[in-house]
Amino acid sequence: MNNDVLAVDSDYNTYSTTASMALTGTVGYGRFEFWPELALIYGRNDVGSIDMSGHAYGLTDHGLDLDVGAVSIGRATFTPNCGSPSTTTPSPPVSHCSNSPRASAVSTWKSSRRPMIAVTAAASLLPEAMRRTPPA
Repeated sequence: MNNDVLAVDSDYNTYSTTASMALTGTVGYGRFEFWPELALIYGRNDVGSIDMSGHAYGLTDHGLDLDVGAVSIGRATFTPNCGSPSTTTPSPPVSHCSNSPRASAVSTWKSSRRPMIAVTAAASLLPEAMRRTPPA
């Protein structure tokens, strides 16, 4: 990075880690089915400390240091998907309609600061066309 007065040089590495998991299943209740899903995601980007050299007015300083630290993010999502056949024809149904409300909480924090948390919710109604296998 530089301008007409100051030039700063550095070399650094960053390390990123991401882990996620999802737990899901199917529960039948009469002619309805429920497919709940719980998903957890964690990510961390660790920059650490960056050693820099600064050049200005013909002088050089190799002792500059920027302590960036690490930034982490965590997300939990719950989706209680539910659906039912939209026709009364024999099994298998010709079409299917499902409703997928979703609740999500996201937390972002830096290693030296307290977390910031945001909670969101969304819902959708998704008609899904399913094809019946023709008889042989």
